Amino acid sequence: MTTQARARSFHRCITPRPGWRRGAYQGTRAMLQRVVVFPAVNATCRPRVFGASELEGLAGPLVIVANHVSHLDCPLLLRVLPARLRRRTTVAAAADYFYRTRLRAAAVTLVLGTMPLERTGNAAGLESCAGVLASGGSLLIFPEGTRSRDGHLGSFKRGAACLSISTGAPVLPVGIRGLHGVLPAGAWVPHPQRVEVHMGSLLWPLPGEDATTLTVRIAAAIRQLSEPTPMEQAIEPLQPARAH
Repeated sequence: MTTQARARSFHRCITPRPGWRRGAYQGTRAMLQRVVVFPAVNATCRPRVFGASELEGLAGPLVIVANHVSHLDCPLLLRVLPARLRRRTTVAAAADYFYRTRLRAAAVTLVLGTMPLERTGNAAGLESCAGVLASGGSLLIFPEGTRSRDGHLGSFKRGAACLSISTGAPVLPVGIRGLHGVLPAGAWVPHPQRVEVHMGSLLWPLPGEDATTLTVRIAAAIRQLSEPTPMEQAIEPLQPARAH
């Protein structure tokens, strides 16, 4: 058995059962988010949401995609999603990091509603993600596959586009601004700062469009949403949050 095969086998062994994302566990997760996770997000990020009208009437399934700069990306996005979407959103989490141990796997699954996905986007992981969408749920995925070290967009993997094309679920692009300054990769202590979340318009796969072309469109949308223009920077620069 190859090293990669052993890793996949290990991840399967420690993956919590799907029921951990539903039923009574869903109620426990909602309580933990309301009491612990979201107050922490509010204290460190003070999020402002732009383009919230893009979410009106949306119920899923959606492939929600965003730039990835911090471990706070996921809690932040769950915090700003309407409850009707959040309750049915599963987060695709890096299997080699979040599912390395049973304790960590159980914690992120219970608190954030995650499921493991190999960074290489193997067929089994994508099939599980497609199952979430087929059931009417939404999937939050970070197409870069890893956190940016400098706050700028990296290269995009095609998994999100493949899922959109195979299931017909539209893509909801989201841009996060300012979070790299709060908790960048490698940091453990957050530095409170105003953070912006910009919601984009839905992207539907076009007839005959392949995953590579759709990925290019997804990347362009997220780049526009996540990187302020020079004029925006001059008019309204991000400011550190005031201490209370």
